[in-house]
Amino acid sequence: MGREDAIREAVSDCVKRNVLKRFLENNGGYVMSMLLTEWNWDDALRVQKEEGGQEGIGIGRKEERQKIFSLWEKGIPLSETKKKLGLK
Repeated sequence: MGREDAIREAVSDCVKRNVLKRFLENNGGYVMSMLLTEWNWDDALRVQKEEGGQEGIGIGRKEERQKIFSLWEKGIPLSETKKKLGLK
């Protein structure tokens, strides 16, 4: 059995067994298309790392803002707050 036939059969089998049935009924063509194109794990992992890195940067910035606000609430001047946090 070829790759395309195997994928088609797997999707059909999932629908018959009620595994992601509604999703596959609505998106089966897209799933087939995606699975038939070449999947490159290196590219997938690179994209995942980039997305995770961006998420981490966002979390770091949020934490930094919280620290700045906390020091500001204590009456510490912004210039001194930046020095304490090692900011420019």
